[in-house]
Amino acid sequence: MIMSLESATLESDGRTRLPHVAVVIVNYRTPLETIACVKSLAWQTHSNLSVIVVDNDSPDGSAELLDAELSNVELIRAPKNGGYTSGNNLGIESALAHGADYVLVLNPDTRALNDCFIARLIEFAESHPDVAAVGPRVHLRQVGHVQNTILEFPWLTRRVGGVMKRIAGRRLPARSGNDPRPAEVLNGVCVLFRAEALFDVGTFDERTFAYIEDVDWGYRAAENGWLLWYLPVDSIVHEQKEAGYDRGSMVDFLLKRNTLYFLLKHRKPVQAAAYTLSTLSLGLAHWGMRRLRDRRWLTGLARAYGGLWLGRWDAVMGRPNLERHP
Repeated sequence: MIMSLESATLESDGRTRLPHVAVVIVNYRTPLETIACVKSLAWQTHSNLSVIVVDNDSPDGSAELLDAELSNVELIRAPKNGGYTSGNNLGIESALAHGADYVLVLNPDTRALNDCFIARLIEFAESHPDVAAVGPRVHLRQVGHVQNTILEFPWLTRRVGGVMKRIAGRRLPARSGNDPRPAEVLNGVCVLFRAEALFDVGTFDERTFAYIEDVDWGYRAAENGWLLWYLPVDSIVHEQKEAGYDRGSMVDFLLKRNTLYFLLKHRKPVQAAAYTLSTLSLGLAHWGMRRLRDRRWLTGLARAYGGLWLGRWDAVMGRPNLERHP
């Protein structure tokens, strides 16, 4: 057992109790990935561990297959596909209702490669009570290729600085390195959340559907006085697909729409105005250079931006119209 005594609480009879960790995994039409992910956790050295799988109303029979293949797992069948945020919130709320001390949010397209990474995260969190969430080192598609999971708030000065460095041919520094360090935002692929912080900060903003929800949560946590930390402990291999992240994709649409929503929600009008003008101008430029496949994507983004600026958040946010956008 890797867990130190500092990571356990003392019961009234003098025995120690390891903190209860609930792992929340959201499935949508990827049951085989989800099953493999759950089974990869079987050798974790932290023994007080439970797993909650939320099926986001998959139309392919995922729930039945998950129920048949996974034992000792709480399976929640969501009434609709509310996206990454809604699915995770269902799991988080169940974990908190059952007294979890920590919730590990984990993507289904991941495989554990270290049998003690959860124990290490808990050990760090228990010795740092002001830390709301801690994220480990993640390997992208293959061991040795570290994914940058330390993100930042999308302030204009940073974006301009990053563009200037790329134009000058300078490489941006890797943030997910070999030393523990504080983070403004932790990529939601694998993050351990303290239950106390979830009660205080709240769960994910379901308006976003997917993407930027981790930025929003990190900002709210900071506003409430909490810290986020990165711990260089090897944890998982993230087998993220390579397709679907290019310009004009659904992911690109969600990232841009949700970033503007984040800026307006947290009352950053100057940042929001600059972001609106820059993204739409670049979109028009790429359309003119024929680097954007479908004009519907750009017009859809412009409509979404208009609705956000008019305050029609509930009408604009949530699940995008998958028929309208590629």
